[in-house]
Amino acid sequence: NQMALDKKVPLLRSIDFISEQTLKLKNILDPKSNVKSINNTLGIEQEYFLIDKKFLEKRQDLMLSGRTIFGSLPPKGQELNDHYYGSIKEKVERVMSEVDKELWKIGIMAKTKHNEVAPNQFEIALMFTTANVAVDQNQLTMDIIKKVADRHELSALLHEKPFKGVNGSGKHCNWSLSTDLGENLLDPSSLSKDNLQFLVFMMAILEGIDRYSDVLRASCATPGNDHRLGGHEAPPAIISVFIGEELEDILKNLKNIVSVNGSKEDMKFGVKNFTKIPKDISDRNRTSPFAFTGNKFEFRMPGSSASASTPTFIINTIVGTVIKEYVEILEKSSSESINKDIIELIKDRYEKHKRIIFNGNGYDDVWKKEAEKRGLKNLKNTMEGLKVYKEPEIIDLFSKAEVLSPEELEARYSVYCERYIKQINIEGSSMIRIARNEIYPAIMEYASKISNSIISIKEVLGHDEFLFADKAHLIKLLAGKNRLKDFLAQLESQLVVANEVEGLYNRVVYLNEHIIPILKCLRDIIDLLEHQVEKKIWPVPTYEDMLFRL
Repeated sequence: NQMALDKKVPLLRSIDFISEQTLKLKNILDPKSNVKSINNTLGIEQEYFLIDKKFLEKRQDLMLSGRTIFGSLPPKGQELNDHYYGSIKEKVERVMSEVDKELWKIGIMAKTKHNEVAPNQFEIALMFTTANVAVDQNQLTMDIIKKVADRHELSALLHEKPFKGVNGSGKHCNWSLSTDLGENLLDPSSLSKDNLQFLVFMMAILEGIDRYSDVLRASCATPGNDHRLGGHEAPPAIISVFIGEELEDILKNLKNIVSVNGSKEDMKFGVKNFTKIPKDISDRNRTSPFAFTGNKFEFRMPGSSASASTPTFIINTIVGTVIKEYVEILEKSSSESINKDIIELIKDRYEKHKRIIFNGNGYDDVWKKEAEKRGLKNLKNTMEGLKVYKEPEIIDLFSKAEVLSPEELEARYSVYCERYIKQINIEGSSMIRIARNEIYPAIMEYASKISNSIISIKEVLGHDEFLFADKAHLIKLLAGKNRLKDFLAQLESQLVVANEVEGLYNRVVYLNEHIIPILKCLRDIIDLLEHQVEKKIWPVPTYEDMLFRL
């Protein structure tokens, strides 16, 4: 059999799978609906940075790895929110308008464009459409943003975390299901005691996310996203679902519903009426990785450079699997007992999977402790996420849904391991080259300049009484230079060792445990040295240059 090694085929398979199962469930819940097909819909928000092209050309790390592997924050970052709430710069406005026109030419409707939180960070959102089309449109949009920026002597950065210390960029995937008659199955306005369809689909999603949270987290595990997730700017690495207090209250109150003889006429509800859910009340929790936002779920974990196909086909597979199980249970129900059976099903599954619901602040350290108590995993980085693809339960999940065969899943696991290895190697090699060939000579040049100044002043004054601070500065500079050389030697030797480690995943582990810490130490050293060296001598554009000059 031929294997699918691309991102399109598993997406199409997953759409077929969830559509088929959802149609079956819809017809059980509403047999008079005349629905013939189900659409998997997706709306994608794309974040990106724009910087002056001349700065990119002078930053080898940005050009080769997509992110700055060193660079200290200027005195002002994003704390004033003046960029976020400010007007769009004229130069950026021209880029955005041209991007719109280029997209419209090929039938892609861009709905929203605005400044984002970090300086020189922006976002574009496309109109909702079917998931298959939405993924293609997003790929085209990313390409067009880069091409249009280039025409305006700018560079578009689509990396998840090009700059440390300011917000990274995500790709928010707004996911839903709708019928061919235009009914959104996640619209709570249909909720009544005679129409429990919304709660059934909501519960299927909650159960799917809880049971298969590991693989959903793994879908966003990339070396770039490791720098973004878990900071106070993006969702935490712990998977949870925000549904809002009103919806949670409804699910809690289902346990108060009792039935006299099983007929829906005799159903006694613990609440007088189902609350009408305001459309936008749940859109404000920006700390949740998977949030209900009125009539859809927003998955906020995917990184800006990723294809939306992967998280989408994984959501489709896990939710479709649970819906299939619900179909097998409810197709045995009679028309007289269907509402009673639905409520019993939801009550049972809510008690088993309510741990995944969290409406609080995901950035708070208290949540980490609470999540651990609930038994929710915290897969902090790519190294921990990759292992999920080898779990028998996950292999079985994709195989049964006929989305990925075991061999196709294994191929992706290998590719993801290789991607991590190559990315860290590029960052490590870039660090060695830049530090050795650009940073080190600049330090020596400035040290020499200070030394000559000390000698000259001492000759004029005849003593060095006023030169103690200058000597201390020189000593500090040279001490930093020595630390830089020491860690560069360590990095160089460790990269050689890492590339000789047998087995792809073992190499990932070695890079994570040995190379990443050295890169962090080197960054700390270089960022301190940046403050010690004269601006005119510092060889590369600084964060101040790139984030505040456009």
